[in-house]
Amino acid sequence: MRAPSLRGAVVADGHVGGVAAPCDAVSVGGPRGVDAVAAVARAGRRVRIGAAAEARVRAAAALLDRLIEHGSRIYGVITGFGPLACQQVTPAQ
Repeated sequence: MRAPSLRGAVVADGHVGGVAAPCDAVSVGGPRGVDAVAAVARAGRRVRIGAAAEARVRAAAALLDRLIEHGSRIYGVITGFGPLACQQVTPAQ
């Protein structure tokens, strides 16, 4: 499993693909209210992923990689969902 893609997200330095992020981006990494969620969902505001949140995402991806390497069965990660929970998903899938 590879690290999650943050493509399209505004990262900690405030840039996306070398372009400055809009100043009205909603920051991720702490508590957010309904208004912030609505601003992203309804008004199309961009999401800024702070350095601490990005570090947590990368750490979680690294943990999943280690668990997968050790053969751990993780529902929805290396298995299907619901009735397909007994079906193993290969890394290529």
